[in-house]
Amino acid sequence: MAPGFVTIALVSGLMAWNNFLISLVFLTSTNKTPVSISLYDFQQGYSQNDALIAAAGMFMLVPMVLLFVTLQRRFVAGLTTGSLVG
Repeated sequence: MAPGFVTIALVSGLMAWNNFLISLVFLTSTNKTPVSISLYDFQQGYSQNDALIAAAGMFMLVPMVLLFVTLQRRFVAGLTTGSLVG
């Protein structure tokens, strides 16, 4: 059961990490916004400097990639367990 729970946790965490539209519409406090809204606000303020925007995008990308790499074996096991019959 552990691989299934890890798969659900990774997918749910990724959805919460990248939640953009609902956060943009409903949240007014900047302390509660997800990283995607922070990156959007940063891009609006520094639209001419592509290096800063790319660095900010890496700060958004790296934690999820590291989490996936560390839990990759269990994630794949959780996906394949649900697809096998018998």
